[in-house]
Amino acid sequence: MHYRFHEGSIEVPDDWNDESMNIFKAPIESGYNLVISRERIPKAIDPQAHRTAQRKIIAENLIGFSLRERRPIALDGDETEWMEYGWNSPQGPMSQVNILRVVDQSLVSFTFTSARPFTDADRQFFDQIVRTYKAPPAPEKAS
Repeated sequence: MHYRFHEGSIEVPDDWNDESMNIFKAPIESGYNLVISRERIPKAIDPQAHRTAQRKIIAENLIGFSLRERRPIALDGDETEWMEYGWNSPQGPMSQVNILRVVDQSLVSFTFTSARPFTDADRQFFDQIVRTYKAPPAPEKAS
């Protein structure tokens, strides 16, 4: 598989899964970052059911999880969900917005994180960023 990334490309075996992460740190004074990660969804699992299960895992595994907002959001034509929550990390209280989008057989996660509560301006800014997402063209199916 020919794998491209910002700094170049590399050839890896075709049976390897891309479960990479991209981490974007905003200027220090903003106090937040964006992590985009992806994981392969096994073919035997319904992708939408997997997305729902991942939401449950987040809620059950983050210490002191507290849901702040859940609302629909469309990313490049796919209805998904904006989930804002707080939790207690080893470094202290964290605020996060997480959006999960199914792309083919992968689950792509967009997570904005801050050690301080988000402002309305932060939320609006994150919304603007994530709405710029464009999914790759759907793979052609063999006939």
